[in-house]
Amino acid sequence: MSAARCRFLFESVADLQTRLRSKGSDLLIQRGHPEDAIPAVAARLGSGASVVTVYAHTDLCSEEKSVHAAVKSALSLVGSAGGVGGDATGASVTEVWGNTLHDPSDLPKWVVKSVMEKVLSSPEESESDASENLSCASEDESGDDAEP
Repeated sequence: MSAARCRFLFESVADLQTRLRSKGSDLLIQRGHPEDAIPAVAARLGSGASVVTVYAHTDLCSEEKSVHAAVKSALSLVGSAGGVGGDATGASVTEVWGNTLHDPSDLPKWVVKSVMEKVLSSPEESESDASENLSCASEDESGDDAEP
């Protein structure tokens, strides 16, 4: 991330924090790796009360998935009495989808076979293969009537 983009992001989040504080709320801003910072905050907050659930934005990329897994693993070691280890009942993680207009699980169960499994010789071949490979999941596969 460039220095200008980093500064813009920090200033935007700081502005959000200021606006929330003016309305009687707050935003906790932390720097560091999520797998270190989030469990540390949960442990600090857990010393006075039990941190039960951490909400996180779901992502599809492998790097983000590995960070989510590391955060979940570290949170499982955060005890309800605070601190890491000890009475490690752990905090649960609830993931929320937000990258598209609709949650993928709400979409019809379309099956699109990959056209790119073979090398295409021409754009025309790509178009004809795409129309042949687009099909709807059958009742047996999806468990419900999936009509186009």
